[in-house]
Order: sequence, then C-alpha cells, then structure tokens
Amino acid sequence: MRLNLNISEKPQFDYGKVVEYLLESYKVKLLGEEKLNNKDCYILEAESKDGGVKMKIWVDKEFWYPIRTEVTFESILTIVEYKNISFNTHLSDDLFEFKPPEGVKVVEKEFKLPEKLTIDEAQKRVNFTIIIPKYTANYKFDYAMVFNDFVQLYYKKGDEVMGNA
Repeated sequence: MRLNLNISEKPQFDYGKVVEYLLESYKVKLLGEEKLNNKDCYILEAESKDGGVKMKIWVDKEFWYPIRTEVTFESILTIVEYKNISFNTHLSDDLFEFKPPEGVKVVEKEFKLPEKLTIDEAQKRVNFTIIIPKYTANYKFDYAMVFNDFVQLYYKKGDEVMGNA
C-alpha cells in the first residue's frame, strides 16, 4: 500500500532530540553514500539495542536532515520519504536581528572568566575558608578561580582536568 500525504502544516519537533534518542537507543553505523532526489546523502543503519527494530536512513549531507527512512519492525516495512524539500528559502537576515521594544534600555556586558589564581591568592579574595581536599585521586592542583561567592579549584592529571566547587 502506498500512502501519499500532502501536508501543508510544518511539523513541530526537535530534530536534536531525535538524534540524541537514536544514539542512546540504537547501534548506528555508516553504510555509505548515495544521491537521492538530487541530494547527496549519507546512508546510516540503525538497529535497536534490543534488536526489535532496524532502520536505514538517508541523511542530506548539506543540511544533516533525514530525507528517507525505512523502518522494519517484525515483518512490517514502513518507508517515509521527503521530496521537494527546501531549506531556509527566502528567509531574510532581518528575521534573526534582535530589535528591542521601544523605550527599553539595552545594556551590553562583557563576560570574562576570572583570572587563574593560586589557593593563597584565592583565599585573600574571599571571606570564608577554602577547604582543600585531602584526596585528589593523583590529580595535582592547577589553579583556582573566584566567582563572587564561591571558589572553583581545578586539578590536573596529564591532559585531564577536574574542577570542584
């Protein structure tokens, strides 16, 4: 059975969450590359970790959007394919420009990370005692940063950095 739907309403979903779920729940591998509907695509295979569902997904290389998905569950094959897709057409840069309401005062503030300090330097800048951990799992003290009402201590082991507040 083939079902063609002409949907004029735009779907409302978070593609990032779909990808996150896919990576958490499926074993995903790259099968190759192919042109589909005049779009260069990556072909992915995704099999659910419990083995119940298998998918083949064509992902547009330029916009990283799935344009065809084949899902097999038990003996049922479902195919979803998007054709005549357009991305970001006729969108003016003005749409993405912040325009505050009239009468609102815009305050620009530069954010800078606090400077890197020794524990003694950090202690002089706060009105509480900095507690230094006795056990650091072989991490060595690297530096401290003072953020208004707390101090963050950073420890390093090789290229690994660990911070605690």
